[in-house]
Order: sequence, then C-alpha cells, then structure tokens
Amino acid sequence: MKRFLWLVLAVGVTPVTGFEVVPPRALTDRVLVIEVSDGRTVRESLGHGDNGRIIEDPLDVKEADRRSGYDVVGVVSKRSLGVESVGRKSKGTQFVRTAAWELGHVKSHWLYVKLAKPMERGERYTIRAPFMDPKTITFDETRSRSEVVQVNQLGFRPDVEAKYGYLSHWMGSAGALDLSSYSKRSFHLLDEKTKKVVFSGKPKLGLAARGGEDAYRSNYRLCDLWELDFSEFDRPGRYVIMMEGVGSSFPFRIEKNVYEDAYKTAMRGLYHQRCGCRLDKDLTAWDRPRCHHPDERTILQSNHRITDPGDHFKELQDKATTRQVTAWGGYHDAGDWDRRAVHLSISDALLYVYEAKPGAFPDNQLGLPESGNGLPDIIDEARYNLDLYRRLQREDGGVGGGLESEEHPKFGEASWTDSLRLYAFAPDAESTLRYASTAAHMARLLKSLKKNKMAEAYLETAERGWHWAMKQKRPSADLVLHAAVALLRATGEASYHEAFLEVLKIGGANDPLMSHKKHDQRWGVWHYAVMSESLGDRKLRAMLRQATVRYAETLVIETGSRPFGHGTLTTPDNLPLIAAHRVTKESRFIDQMTLNADAALGANALNICWVTGLGSRPCRAVLHIDSLYDDVPAPIPGIVPYGPMRPLKDPGWTHAWGVKTLFP
Repeated sequence: MKRFLWLVLAVGVTPVTGFEVVPPRALTDRVLVIEVSDGRTVRESLGHGDNGRIIEDPLDVKEADRRSGYDVVGVVSKRSLGVESVGRKSKGTQFVRTAAWELGHVKSHWLYVKLAKPMERGERYTIRAPFMDPKTITFDETRSRSEVVQVNQLGFRPDVEAKYGYLSHWMGSAGALDLSSYSKRSFHLLDEKTKKVVFSGKPKLGLAARGGEDAYRSNYRLCDLWELDFSEFDRPGRYVIMMEGVGSSFPFRIEKNVYEDAYKTAMRGLYHQRCGCRLDKDLTAWDRPRCHHPDERTILQSNHRITDPGDHFKELQDKATTRQVTAWGGYHDAGDWDRRAVHLSISDALLYVYEAKPGAFPDNQLGLPESGNGLPDIIDEARYNLDLYRRLQREDGGVGGGLESEEHPKFGEASWTDSLRLYAFAPDAESTLRYASTAAHMARLLKSLKKNKMAEAYLETAERGWHWAMKQKRPSADLVLHAAVALLRATGEASYHEAFLEVLKIGGANDPLMSHKKHDQRWGVWHYAVMSESLGDRKLRAMLRQATVRYAETLVIETGSRPFGHGTLTTPDNLPLIAAHRVTKESRFIDQMTLNADAALGANALNICWVTGLGSRPCRAVLHIDSLYDDVPAPIPGIVPYGPMRPLKDPGWTHAWGVKTLFP
C-alpha cells in the first residue's frame, strides 16, 4: 500500500440514487457521447471500514450497444441525421470496501453515437437512446466543451516558448476517433467571456496512432494526437481553445503567475500529509486531531534496520526492545502511516528549489502553522519533515530509517484513531547519510538567513551522523557523495572534498549521472555544480556542470519522455532541468519544464488534472485513507497520484481491482 496512487478515474457524475445519465455532449459534429453512471457508493464509516454500500441500477449494456435504439433529429427540420454505429467504453469509477477484502464498484459508461450526417452550428437536436428520456442539445463549438480538445487547465506564462493544445480521443469498442478530416479546418483561441477570436491556427499531426511516445515505442492514447500550436500568442487573459467542427476545451489562463496555484496546492498537500500534529480548522477545511505523537502513543525501539532483509512488519516486532522513543514528524505515506528516511528527498528537493530563486519563496506564503516566524514557508515545510529524523538520531550519531506500524492500517481506522503498535527502525548507514546530507543543506541555508544558532544545531547533528556512518561497513557511495558535498558546502573543510573525490564515478561530461542498478550520483553532482567558486576544484566543477546539462538534455529534452510507468505522466522529471537551469540560466530548460507539466495539468487523454484540488477536472479517486473518513467530499488537495500505467504481466493488488472493471 505505498504512496499516492492509483484509481485514476473520470469525474463528472454525482448521482443521488441509482442510475443517472449525464446530458449528452457533442464529441464532434459527427459523434455524440452519452455518459451513464450505474449508481453511487456510500463510503465506509470510521470505526468500520468494511461497511461501504453500493446503490445501483446497472445499465443494460446489450440494449445500449444496439444501434437501432438511437436517433438524432433536428428540432426545427424534423429530419433524422441517421446513426451509423454505436461504440462504448466502461470502467469502474467509484470503489468502496463492502467486506474485509472485497472491493465493490460502480461503473460509468460512455456511449459513442456516430452520425451519418453532421450537425450544424447553432441547430438544436433531440437525442433518443434506449436508456433515457429524449434530450435536446444545441451544437455550438464555441460554447460546448468537447473531450477531444485537451489543454493545460491552469494555463501558460506569456513568455513561455511552447504553448500547445491537443486533439485526440479513443472511443472504446468504436476505436480511435479519426480527426484527419478536420485537419484543414482551423482552431481558435476564444476569450472565455466574450467568445471573441484572439488567435487562429491549423492542427498538425503530432503522433500517429501507430507511433511511439516512449522507450517502448507505444502510443498509449491508441489514436492520432493532433497539436494546436499557439506559442506566439502571449496576451494575458482567460481563454478556451475552440476547434471548428469539434468543440472547446476547458478554460485556461495566460498569466505571469499562472503556476502559483499549482505550487501552493502541492505544498499544502505536504502540510496535509504531516504526521504527529493536528491539522487546525483555522488553516484547512480538512482539519483532524493530532496523530501518532509519543504523548499519546508508545513507540518502541527495534533492533531491526530498514536496510535489513525480511518482512519489516515481522522483524520490527521480533527484534523490539522495551526502550521508548520520543519522535514525531515526517509525512504519512498514502495507504499507511510509515515515515521513512527516503522521504528526506522531499526536503532536499524543496531546499534545492528554494536556492534557485529565494525571492520567490517568502514567509507567510503557504498558510502553515509556522508562517510568520521569519523563515520562508518552504524551509519550514522542509524542516518539519527533517526534524523527525533529527529526533531519531542517537547520541553516537546514528539515525534510524523511520517509524513503522506492526502491519498495514486496520480497516476503518484513520491516522488519528490508528490502534496499531509503532516501532522505530534501528540506525543504519544509508538513513544516517540521508539525514546528514539534508541537515547540512538546511544548516547552510539557515546560516544565510542569519539563523545562526539554529544552523549550528543542524550542522552538529549532520557531522555527528557523517562520522557514525563512515565507520559502518560499506556505506553507499552515492549517499556518501551527496553527504560529502553537502558538508563541504556547509563547512568548507577539505576532508569532505577528499571523501567526495573518492566515491565520484562521473569521469566525463557525457557520463550519465544515474545508471540503473549501478549508480545514482545526481544529487552529489547537482550540488557540486552550483557550489561556490571558492570551494572544490575548478576544472572538476566545470566538467560536472557540463555533465549536469548533458544529463538533462539526453534524459528529458532529446528523448521527450521516459518509459511510461509509475508516475511518469503525473510527475514530470523536472529536477534535472532545474539543475541544468541553475547551472546555465538558459530559458530552454524552463520552457521544457512547463511543457513537461502540461500533461499532468490536464493536457492528457482523460482531460484530468493529476493534482487533487487543482484544475477544472481534478483527480479524485486516490488512495488516501484519511480522506475516506473526514467530513469533506473531496480528498485533501495537493496529492499527485501515480496515474495511468502500462499494462503489467502481473498487475498485483494495486491494479487488478480497476482492470477487472474495464470494457473493452
């Protein structure tokens, strides 16, 4: 049950009782889509967890698939447009636990009605289908949104080089939507309010249905992808893209600070995942009591390390001591409450991004409990995570790998009602080096903010951790590299530079910073590349700066994407671009970052923004236990789920439930 995950399902139907039909919409002037929900779920209640209910009246799919049951007739002309074919796709869109290991679901269906004759702009049509009363729509591309038109639902900075919308749609059993006949028509940017045309262009085929968009040479849309390029348009405002004969997109903005909402929402997602504190109703609608704090919960020290083999649940209990640990903080995982030292990479990333442009990250920016304390809020958030591991550090310097429960959460229990026993992992070299890296980084930045006493405290723990870890057997070279450069930058001591040189595996500018199952020296190199000119070796720094740029170019810019898998669509690989931009200040890396983010922010086949609480159609069905048991219908904002995945030979529990509901 790890991390933010998985059921990435379309939104738009909130039925009251049983079967419900969403008003029909035009997909194009030749295709209508009718969305049907079989019913609704009543989610599990706190204290039970397996008492969810399903209220449904399932669609008769055999009847719905028959072409003879449909007709589309002009209201004025009284003439039928004729129906050539009907296609369908179906999937579970609401899931609920109805028994201990039984997950029930409600399906949604999309019926595609292909017309023999096209609809005309401004005309009204009556639609008849076997499962609904007649419905009337007006076909007007300027005012009706089409699922075919996809765009970043937040928008674009005026100065960004690449601004695109897209056309694509897969119709399930009806196959790919053929848009080639629209290629000679125009698309238009419309002012959302006045519908005035402000820019026009022609669609261009970007990826053929049989083309490849990743290392597997697959096209996961299963259809042609057409690009709508409006890069040269930079006038601030709120717009939609309208494609002639098709329809319009969700609205978006062109604005200098267009990504501010995305940043704040994602950062607030971290706040809502905090462990060991209450979420105050004065700061959030998703308030909850304090959880997993040693004042209310006993946490026992175990002699089992997170790097040891075996079942952690079993080994932590078998090797538990009677010593109680006083530690709290860090972030919950998605489907459980474990806090692990690998989560320190979150703090590393926040601090690295802060350094790129400190003025963009002031105090009082995020509405945190610490806001107003004189520190940038982004640093406060990084500290909250870091301080768990500071509390776990022993006098000798060793840091444990985090806190873990005796098993996965019990059904019906939220973080604040969790009754499972808690254990602390024993110290290990890897966790300790992770802590030393992040603590040294924090110390250096706090010193730059004139918080000298606080900085000294973090630096002392970082150095103590370093010395302990280096006495252990075969510490990870990659983690040694990162800790060494972080401590070098914080202290200026030559011994840390010597340690860095001993484990550096990058010998030339074209060497990859990461090689699968061999090494991952990205963080160490990225820090050295932006280190003060007064530290380290000038020639080595120049080479590592080149390697940083080359890695970003080959990984992201030249290949266009990574192999499609966990998180690829929803989490753009932008850290290499941030590092390259810090080295070069070249705008092309910023432009690529914004382009990479488009798919995550709505420009994808499902028209979903893959951040909860963000965009016109945010993802909702995410694995987040506390959101099941609070009184707020939507999940906490700021969760970025893994999103769609390539089909797996062995899907395991995480994907089998959803896959079984699919048609075709």
